[in-house]
Amino acid sequence: MAHTQTARALFLFLLISIGAAQGQVPPAQNAQSELILVYSPAKTAPSENQLPVFLRAANFGDPAAQVNVGMLYARADGNLHNDAQAFRWFQRAVGEQSPDAMNNLGVFYMQGRGIPSDPQSGLYWLRRAADAKLPAAEVNMGLASWNGWGTTADHAEGARWFRQAANRGFAPGEFAYAFSCENGDGVPQNASDAANWYAKAVKQGHPAAMNNLGIMYEEGRGVKADAARAKQLYEQSVRAGFRGAAVNLARFLLAGKAGKPNRTEVCGWLLVAKDSDPTAEQLSKSVCGSLDGASLIAAQKVAAGSKANP
Repeated sequence: MAHTQTARALFLFLLISIGAAQGQVPPAQNAQSELILVYSPAKTAPSENQLPVFLRAANFGDPAAQVNVGMLYARADGNLHNDAQAFRWFQRAVGEQSPDAMNNLGVFYMQGRGIPSDPQSGLYWLRRAADAKLPAAEVNMGLASWNGWGTTADHAEGARWFRQAANRGFAPGEFAYAFSCENGDGVPQNASDAANWYAKAVKQGHPAAMNNLGIMYEEGRGVKADAARAKQLYEQSVRAGFRGAAVNLARFLLAGKAGKPNRTEVCGWLLVAKDSDPTAEQLSKSVCGSLDGASLIAAQKVAAGSKANP
């Protein structure tokens, strides 16, 4: 199948021709940075100014507070970033039998953060968390099985873990299992099932699922071909933060699939992705270079209106 060529690289985009959709975005491949860390509870994202409050509770043995202190230290973009401290707090919460902490400790072992890399120990803690039915840990176990991190690579086992997380309504699990179904990777190939699982993840705002489902609507695989729906999904994906969809959207528009191409709009979407995708950079030089000054300013406004644009 055309899309299976991307199944060994994270977010690898191959623009076959101006009329062909890029490869589907797979779940993380050979990129441990995509393992999922969790707050406690999962939807809580404390701010740095809450650290004193969480520290007081953490020092009294509250495992949720210990996990959140660890997460505040784990955030690479935060002022408090300190992997050694994060690891220490996750260890303390593990002592309180916190599945969230077990998951996070497993991720740190896998990534070698705050401790030398130890995939076997990482797999042990991820399994402990997954056995406690933590969906994020189930997805992480799927990624470990898929890529052979601390174990023998086994895509069928990876798909089994993805399906467990998907059945719990966890969007990354729905996305990963959809990709497995679409490509027949670890499970029998079934485009209809893939589209259904992508759609579930889309409802929860999963940006890459929006892109992949957009491709299916564009090509009429697993769903009835619908150019308007494909365009809508590509736009949603870009605005939700996934730049790769901007290349698909620009290609889609330039091919005339939404009517006569508006090169100003096409240029705008290419500008969104050009710094992160060689295809977009090359194509933007051709498309944007043909615009006059006023049109280029308008294209820049299109790009500026996207959340995916820095």
